Amino acid sequence: VNTAQGAPSDEPENPPETNVPDTEIPVEPDNWVTINGNTLLEDSDEFISLGEGKGSYQYSDGTLVLKDIVIEIKAPYVSGIHSYGTLIIVLDGNNSITTHGYEGIMVSNGDLTIKGDGNLIISNKGDGYDEDIYYYNGLYVGGDLTIDGADVTSDVYSSGSYAAIYAYGDINIVNGANVTAKSTPMTDDTNHYGIYAYNGKITIKDSNVIASADGTFDLSGDKTQAGIGIYSQAYLYNPDTAKTAGIVIDNSNVHSIGSLASMLVIGRDGTITIDGSTIVSAG
Repeated sequence: VNTAQGAPSDEPENPPETNVPDTEIPVEPDNWVTINGNTLLEDSDEFISLGEGKGSYQYSDGTLVLKDIVIEIKAPYVSGIHSYGTLIIVLDGNNSITTHGYEGIMVSNGDLTIKGDGNLIISNKGDGYDEDIYYYNGLYVGGDLTIDGADVTSDVYSSGSYAAIYAYGDINIVNGANVTAKSTPMTDDTNHYGIYAYNGKITIKDSNVIASADGTFDLSGDKTQAGIGIYSQAYLYNPDTAKTAGIVIDNSNVHSIGSLASMLVIGRDGTITIDGSTIVSAG
């Protein structure tokens, strides 16, 4: 819900608890990871094929290597990769995850690091727009997110207060990473974001970023698609647990587009700091 000033809602919506693996999981697991919908991963020294032409993966001790994987999820509300606990993803080759409205990667209880010499494309647009389902984040992290020198693209439809790239904590895009985050609103009255740190700071250093949350924003009209390209906030409902908000761009190239704001910081000690960088901003 937008305020009279058009400020975005701060309360995230909770996705349905439907994305759990079919394989039995211990009652209180330290960590578990599923891939391709419901395949529960076990530690292995070998690469495991996802099928002919679908690439392969190798998982060991919280690190998942993706090698030319192609994941296509047809059912709604199912993630391509879902981790309960901190996860490191290493990219090798060309990788893609396409879902039907839901998160391509979901880390529900921990941090996520994406690194490697390969690339990854995430989309929730499988089979085109379906008005009967809800469209969530492309990449969701319940803790901090670090994209370290990797090439990551997240291109999604959004039905509500969601983002192409979302983290509950800090977001760090560093060491020559190339990141594209694009959110397209599919309802007339919605907040949506390209890159969104819900309770933390966004740092872009020595990297290239394109963030887009376009749409029609007209408080006097029928459409208020309040898009923010890059958005950092501190948790406003409980100052005791709020982290420091802010956007830091250092020696980077950033192109940010938003129908409401290209970049926005709300919260304690929040500032936007730009040093030695090229910025293209449109809102």
